[in-house]
This record gives sequence, structure tokens and C-alpha cells, in this order.
Amino acid sequence: MYINKPKGNEDQNFNLDPEKFKEFSEICKHIVAESNVPICNGNGVKDTKPVFTDSKVCFNGCEQDAHETFYVERNNAQPEWRKGDPQHFSFCKTARKPYDVVVVACLIALSSVFGSRVEISSDGGEEAFDDDQANKLFTKAVSIVRA
Repeated sequence: MYINKPKGNEDQNFNLDPEKFKEFSEICKHIVAESNVPICNGNGVKDTKPVFTDSKVCFNGCEQDAHETFYVERNNAQPEWRKGDPQHFSFCKTARKPYDVVVVACLIALSSVFGSRVEISSDGGEEAFDDDQANKLFTKAVSIVRA
């Protein structure tokens, strides 16, 4: 799964709206709560908690069901090795482990909240975002947050 800042904004910093990010973080927190999938901190360490704040969302699967960290920050400075590149880029490979559905649902939330400000994609193609379970988790979380 990939997150890109669309081309055309040549700013080296990619900052997302604070109020929208707060909503995105809350939606992700409820996606995790509704999922029944064990979710841990970004390192996938057992008995740790994911992070949902006004400035970042960070989680992974747990132990053997962890793979790569899902990590989205509100304020993103371009890393030194990408200076001069107008494209911001982030990714999370899940190896289709159980937390994949949570990552997909949170990416759907990211796209829904920020619209054209972000682009999401997947090695699995657009059909990765047609996942019924991920869409149900997203819909349920949005109904709670926006109630």
C-alpha cells in the first residue's frame, strides 16, 4: 500500500490540515477497535498499543503477524535523501497478514478525509480497496466519529 503527495505542490514539506488529521486519527482508532484484529505499536511488540494522536497514526500487526509499520504523520518534511524531489512517498507492506484489512481501511479513511491532497495505491491494484471487510470497518468507524 502506498501514500503519495500528488505532484504539482512543489513545497518540500507536506503538511496535512490539523482538524482533518484529528478526524483521520479518530477514524483509524475506531477501525482498530471494530476490527477484532490484534494491533500493536509500530514495532509489532506484544502487549503494546497503537498510536493515534493529533499528529500521527502508527501501528502494526502483533509479533509474527507484524510486517511493516503503518505510519502517517500530519507534518512531513522531505527526508534529506529526497531533497529536491517534489513527490512525497510512504508505504506499508503487509504481506497480506491479518492487519492488512486494518491498513486498507485506514487508507480508505485517509483518502476520504483528505481527498485529492493524497493519493493511495496498492501492488494489489485498485481491487485492494474494494475489500468488503475493510469498507465495512471504515463505514462503521466513520459513523461513530461523525455521529
